[in-house]
Amino acid sequence: MTERVNPNIHENIYDEKSYDPWIERDGGMRALMDSMAVNPTEIELLEGYGREEVMHMFLSGMENTVSSNNIFAIHHIIPKSGAKIGRLQIFTQKAATTLARCGTVNMRNGWFGTSYEVITDILLNGFDATNGLSVRGPLGSGVYLSPQNLACNSAQNCYPNANGLKYMMLCRVILGNVEVVPVGSYERFLPSNIEFDCAIDHPTFPSMYMVWSCNILTNIHPDCIVVYKETPTITRGRIC
Repeated sequence: MTERVNPNIHENIYDEKSYDPWIERDGGMRALMDSMAVNPTEIELLEGYGREEVMHMFLSGMENTVSSNNIFAIHHIIPKSGAKIGRLQIFTQKAATTLARCGTVNMRNGWFGTSYEVITDILLNGFDATNGLSVRGPLGSGVYLSPQNLACNSAQNCYPNANGLKYMMLCRVILGNVEVVPVGSYERFLPSNIEFDCAIDHPTFPSMYMVWSCNILTNIHPDCIVVYKETPTITRGRIC
């Protein structure tokens, strides 16, 4: 029997009537990090309240493996080119159609951890079914993100660059009608019913969101990038 998710799960819920994806966060425009081959005007280094908000969200979900001193930058992604604006419009249209169909957008913050190279590809090309982001995982095949308060789960997929820096992406995710899928459903490629948009592993306290491969382009929008290093921890009297 298919189980419906409790829509009021442990995160701030967006006010769908007043939600405006075109509102930019506070922060001054800065040059992009030298190593990233992305238009520098499409990356804004967060300052002030916006930075503190994202940093608190990140640190509270990292289980003391990262300190504030080890966060090197938090960047806000601002679509300006035609293709990137187009992808944001597709995302916005999907939010509207999901609201009309389901009565709720059920939009959440989700963390996506990966390598520097993949982060750069997402900045250039967005979430796309052709760039290898869809993986065969415990809920089936799709893109896996962790909830706002569990960044540590996605951190397992973050791979450091040559300087030891790791990259975590904060995304907006349209969950819509969510299906609870048993962990171990590696052979699943589609939801059990067309009324479901995404999958989770628990109806009230999910540890992962999974966006089906068919919804990658429409249901995920990258918002911020956190650049960090893990804090060394003391284990059995030694630094590791």
